[in-house]
Amino acid sequence: MNAARHPRFYRRASGWLDTVPTRATESIKIGCIYPLTGNAGSAGQPAKAAAELAAEIVNAPHPELKDIPLAGAAGAKLELINADHQGNPEVDQNQTLRLITQDKEPRA
Repeated sequence: MNAARHPRFYRRASGWLDTVPTRATESIKIGCIYPLTGNAGSAGQPAKAAAELAAEIVNAPHPELKDIPLAGAAGAKLELINADHQGNPEVDQNQTLRLITQDKEPRA
């Protein structure tokens, strides 16, 4: 990804990944909530697949992208914690609270 062509993404990613754990054994956990079931399930499945592909790209070594800070470059791996909100705002709120309070994960 060319940072000049995607400055907004690069700013977000670089600011977020400034907090990459220092030890290679640590992972960066991100809570992701999708409508995997229910009326909006058809939209949630592709969104989950896209997030998993993005994490796979970030976790893989890319020597040609040495100027862009990626999690894998620092030895850490992105780990997605997926949850289903079923297209229901109440379930979404409960899942969000669970991720924040119990799992202590930031929500994407």
